[in-house]
Amino acid sequence: KWNNRLYNMLQVGQTRWSDFAFQAEDSPKINPIDGSPYGEHKVDDCWSVSLGSEYLWLLRRTEIPFRAGLGWEQRPAIGRPDEYWSVSLGTGFSLGKGRLKCVFDVAYVYEWADDVMGSLVPGEDVRSDVEKHQVFLSNIWHF
Repeated sequence: KWNNRLYNMLQVGQTRWSDFAFQAEDSPKINPIDGSPYGEHKVDDCWSVSLGSEYLWLLRRTEIPFRAGLGWEQRPAIGRPDEYWSVSLGTGFSLGKGRLKCVFDVAYVYEWADDVMGSLVPGEDVRSDVEKHQVFLSNIWHF
């Protein structure tokens, strides 16, 4: 928090997919990515990094946030993790002050990856490019 109007956020995370297995009752452990016996195909741990910023434009009767973010995420796959990238933008406005306030918000996220999802069809080298567009709307009432 740089001041009451400008915020930044950095998040770094790891998911330990190398420890993940599925085991039904009285059955051996299997790799949930491709169904092979656990330990036969290596699955690497995955990392993610997100960076975001928000600026609040404070007016007499409302406040308007401006948000932007960048992200990189690895997702589990056989051999090496798949890499996904994202950018996001958002804004909104509030009505009311104090305890009684209504906040409207909208956000857009664009995510892409090249040459991924090869582990979805075991035994086949089927890979794909991914583009995903998402729009999020919210309305929050404070009372």
